[in-house]
Amino acid sequence: MCSMNEPLVDRLAFELKENNYRLSYAGGSMQMGYYYLDRFVYITWSPIAEYEKMGAIPRGLVERAAHENINILEVGGGLAELTPALGLRAKVKPILVDPIDYNAVLRLFDQALVRNIHKSRKQLIQELIKRIAIITNPNHVHFFNTSLEEAVLYHPELHRTQDVVVDLAGALFYSSDPQLIWGIEKKWLPKIET
Repeated sequence: MCSMNEPLVDRLAFELKENNYRLSYAGGSMQMGYYYLDRFVYITWSPIAEYEKMGAIPRGLVERAAHENINILEVGGGLAELTPALGLRAKVKPILVDPIDYNAVLRLFDQALVRNIHKSRKQLIQELIKRIAIITNPNHVHFFNTSLEEAVLYHPELHRTQDVVVDLAGALFYSSDPQLIWGIEKKWLPKIET
């Protein structure tokens, strides 16, 4: 029995599966990921502040992009806040390259929402569903549903077109060759200054 001063702990635990996607919930904590090639890739939902703190983007990039013509491509953004925020505010539609199956993710979220989960987790899921709606809306985001290695092969229109390339290590999680990814991000995607 809990005393009135003890916080209530959510002891509900479950794992949901949809094809090779997994959502696990325990003690109020939620994790999500999928199997890609030979590894398990976690899907993250990082806030813009984390991108800034980690040095993945300069502070104020979203605000600048709302007023300037800046071509921004994010690699492996998952459910993070950056691309959806840019999709709603930037003058130039952002580009997202990610092999994630957002339909599978939505089906997992639908299953999770009917369970007895903590209110804050339900609110998070609802926010992530809104982000998916923005990402998958071609009026807001140019979404390439593929790995970066495949994007290089099948989407030459991305070559040398980006002012800013953002990767909070998403592509490194699903790549079999991290050096190749860094090379693509540093040499193939960015515009050449003339």
